Amino acid sequence: MIVSPTSTHAGFSTSFSISPLDRQLLNRFAAEMAGRGEVCDMGCGPGHVARYLRDVGATVFGLDIAPRMVEQARQLNPHISFREGNMMALDIPDRTLSGIAAFYAIVNIPKESLPLVFREMQRVLQPGGLLLLAFHTGDEALHE
Repeated sequence: MIVSPTSTHAGFSTSFSISPLDRQLLNRFAAEMAGRGEVCDMGCGPGHVARYLRDVGATVFGLDIAPRMVEQARQLNPHISFREGNMMALDIPDRTLSGIAAFYAIVNIPKESLPLVFREMQRVLQPGGLLLLAFHTGDEALHE
């Protein structure tokens, strides 16, 4: 996903664009989720993906480990539920989610912790549930 901040508020971006490819993926994902139950935007940041999914018909909530991101998501998207949570220890009952969208949410997770994260995702997904996972590829580590 190409996220382009267009303005800032208290150090956070308040407007984001989602690339055409990512919109296609999210549209298809939301269509697959229609009528199947709740979807989690995992690693939601300021909530722009959750908002997009809601706008195209998904029943969605957002989850992020960073309290400031959850606070910002709530301010920017008052009609969507957002909560704090850790992908390595999800406070979500087994087999309750119809889908998980994790857009660029695993980039800061150490490689050795990824199996735990994926086990947690599998645990909370219903049988036949879907995971939409987007991540960057390459060997280079970039730091601002």
